[in-house]
Amino acid sequence: MQCVVFGSGEEERSALTSAVQQRVGANCDRVLKLRFVTAHAASFDDASLASLCHDALIISISALDAIRGEQFKAIHAHGVRLVVLRYASVSTALLDLAGLRACTSPPLQLARAPVLSAHAIAEMTLALVLCAARRVVPAAIRTRCGDLRGDAELGLEIHGKTAGIVGTGKVGVLVASALRALGCRIIAYDVAENDAIKTLAAAHYVPLDDLWAQSDFVCLHAPLVSATVHMVDEAAVAKMKRGIVLVNTSRGQLVDSRAVLQGVLDGKIGALAMDVADCAPGVLGADHGLQPVPDAN
Repeated sequence: MQCVVFGSGEEERSALTSAVQQRVGANCDRVLKLRFVTAHAASFDDASLASLCHDALIISISALDAIRGEQFKAIHAHGVRLVVLRYASVSTALLDLAGLRACTSPPLQLARAPVLSAHAIAEMTLALVLCAARRVVPAAIRTRCGDLRGDAELGLEIHGKTAGIVGTGKVGVLVASALRALGCRIIAYDVAENDAIKTLAAAHYVPLDDLWAQSDFVCLHAPLVSATVHMVDEAAVAKMKRGIVLVNTSRGQLVDSRAVLQGVLDGKIGALAMDVADCAPGVLGADHGLQPVPDAN
């Protein structure tokens, strides 16, 4: 049995190979053979994707990938019977589930990771908040360049500021608790309110427009559904305080990139920190560093 793993980096390949060997044993290739493809499935046309999946019963895609309905049909016709998501959420914005359900006789099934580490995401969020507020990256760049002026990057003190938490599931609650411990006033928005937020001192729920207007920091932890696509748009940015710090560790499509970039250029958004982005498959997860130009002489 073969599994084609799309969008896999070196560390992930090593981890997956090791996990299969531990569970299956030394002769794991006879039971489950992993075939790794660096590119994302969405970067292939239907025919090319189907060709790559030839003789495979399973394909696996990352959180940076997307599959269209016609692609589901193409891989199903070539024998794929299971699509495994290497992440926990199932987003209708990235996966054409209607196209998947149309693949029958036998059905094309979908599986996902049961959970992600809420603590890891919360810690990354807090790291980004601190880096953005204290201007750690500009200070590091200045230091590397030999500029040791201590007053060049004053930064922003977090204590006493208002932090807006959009989405109060496990991650949102952990982030709210950490920021409260640093002395922030917490305001939150979610369609389903969480009692864990209400029990925090100096924390309460507000309408979304009020959250944009009152927050010094905004942390996005909402799921990606049709109602949350580009929830941070031009209108939302217009309601925000000047100099706001915006942090997104949820899904890139929550943010309208053009509107937010314009907010940064205008100075409305004082700092933008993300480990996700709304971009074409294959952009994230790739090395876009400058490459040296060969010297022809």
